[in-house]
Amino acid sequence: KKKILAESEKMAAKGLRVLAFAYNEAAEINQNNYLENLIYIAMIGFLDPPRLDIKDAILTCKKAGIKIVMITGDHPLTALNIAKKIGLVDEEEQMVITGKELPSFESLTNEWKEKILSASIFARTTPKQKLEIAGVYQAAGNIVAMTGDGVNDAPALKKADVM
Repeated sequence: KKKILAESEKMAAKGLRVLAFAYNEAAEINQNNYLENLIYIAMIGFLDPPRLDIKDAILTCKKAGIKIVMITGDHPLTALNIAKKIGLVDEEEQMVITGKELPSFESLTNEWKEKILSASIFARTTPKQKLEIAGVYQAAGNIVAMTGDGVNDAPALKKADVM
């Protein structure tokens, strides 16, 4: 298991999206046991390259004083690799806030609000967290524009001032 996870991390650090395949020989599978006793089959990493014009678009936004933030469900290492490739962050950047790290937004401290407002990359976030991050920016007086590529982005897109 450690070896598989280590290989997964290596692939994610290269900017690959990683999928692992496994099966379960249980006689009956239900909601409580479907992840138990899985038998690993294989793992693949595939490249989902960013659009060719994205680097120029980000540079234009930065020159105009617009802050770009990546909020994704992807693995933190994948998100960081892509953010570096597209010029969202510089090569030395290592900070990625994961959905697991984020506290409850109902009791968000000022320290966390500042941390959110200063971050450029959020990874492994849920649709609800995407929505709440947008809300933190709006509460701080920012106009929020959002793009997304899936149904899971719909709540945050709806919350945004500009889609």
